[in-house]
Amino acid sequence: MATVNNEQGELNKTVYIGDSGNCFIGFWTMQSNSAGKINGTAVGTADVVRIGTLPSGLKMSPADFVANISDAFTASATWKFGFQFTNGTATQGGIAEDDDYFLTATTGSQAIQRGNNAAVTPLVLPSDAYLIATLAGAALSDAGRADLVVKGEYQGTK
Repeated sequence: MATVNNEQGELNKTVYIGDSGNCFIGFWTMQSNSAGKINGTAVGTADVVRIGTLPSGLKMSPADFVANISDAFTASATWKFGFQFTNGTATQGGIAEDDDYFLTATTGSQAIQRGNNAAVTPLVLPSDAYLIATLAGAALSDAGRADLVVKGEYQGTK
């Protein structure tokens, strides 16, 4: 299993949190080229793509996640979307990383898909975490594009 970083500008971009409220809305794009590569790296089954960074103190829920797949990825490829702590620790503050927290296995075909993991509850991130996508089904071999949105309430770090 390999870990692939999304475009540098997307992975490390600053997300605005307004000074007159605590609403968080993060937008990221995950895109593969015609050879199925993301940021120049081939993506195979079980590979993890780091898409962007979710801030420590973010209260989030699968209900507030949207994936707009506007250009279908490789046929028979499936994705799941979740989070992974940036410091490499699997469990922090009683919260474990979850690779399908937002969206369980979904096809890479064109569609707008909302978070669908009813087995989890809202949580507050105890530290920064990557928004990740894990590939299953088939390695990427075609161009594809997904625009991803995570909404939540920024509660700050404790």
